[in-house]
Amino acid sequence: VNYLISPRKIRKIKDEKKDVKIKIITGFIPPKSPHNLIEEQLWNDPWALLIATIFLNRTSCQIARPYVFWFLNDNPNPSLVLEKNVNDLEIYFRALGLQTTRAKQVWRMSYDYIYKNWKRVGELYGVGRYGEDAFRMFCLGDFSVEPKDRYLKIYKAWYEMNEKNERIKEMNC
Repeated sequence: VNYLISPRKIRKIKDEKKDVKIKIITGFIPPKSPHNLIEEQLWNDPWALLIATIFLNRTSCQIARPYVFWFLNDNPNPSLVLEKNVNDLEIYFRALGLQTTRAKQVWRMSYDYIYKNWKRVGELYGVGRYGEDAFRMFCLGDFSVEPKDRYLKIYKAWYEMNEKNERIKEMNC
């Protein structure tokens, strides 16, 4: 039983079959770093990037990465997630722990992503500071953020050094 919204609303969602994919148009493409962060692979699909941040919360990338891509392969958009019961999503999180909490977060975030009139990703259910920082950096190209996450800090430092080196090269030409 999907206890998050009414059965009538679930029928409406299934009838609409929204294939929602919000594209962020900034002209920014994050450069590939030697760190190979999962965010570098998912920057062009903001919903998928936010899903990955839920998987990565309190779990190392090495452990979570195969489960993220298993989930995204089976559920390539938020509409498909909403067609499922929250309990059916738990299978993707069993090996990572917190399966009930994460399944609920993924389902509710997907619902909000489609139906909520959000302005910032932090308004979406289950998206915390890490998710918002990752979104701003990789989807919007906003490196004014001061991330708390260790790997986002590493990428930001690498990115800023890389940008500085590019500016120096341009000045020397």
